[in-house]
Amino acid sequence: MQFGTLLPTAAVVLTALAPSAVAHADPPGGTPFELSCDVLGPISIVTPPTDRDWTPGLLVDGNRVLVPYAFEFVARGYVDGSEGPEDPDFVETTSFGKPGPRNGRLDTCRLDVSFTGDDGTLIVADVTVLVSYTRR
Repeated sequence: MQFGTLLPTAAVVLTALAPSAVAHADPPGGTPFELSCDVLGPISIVTPPTDRDWTPGLLVDGNRVLVPYAFEFVARGYVDGSEGPEDPDFVETTSFGKPGPRNGRLDTCRLDVSFTGDDGTLIVADVTVLVSYTRR
């Protein structure tokens, strides 16, 4: 598997996962997951089922909305399918973003994701998402 073609695919998948968090009105068919944030702490969010960039998501146990404005992906690949402590067969980093809002409610959240490619390559990605969030 060519890692150069895998990362854009992973970025699309992770963009749908990592961008957001919103209220008790969890969207039907949404994807729930956990984020660890510097300010908000550990949170559970649900993202609406969409493939659009910069989609906000819903906080599962509250009414806050998290809106992403920047992402960083650090992906490590293990061709034999087994993860070693510090011996990936390849590492690729990519980031993209836009200027953060000036509302003062900004946070850095993290998510770890792993999946196996069609050829058996294990991909482990550390995702960092910069978000703006609504007041309570």
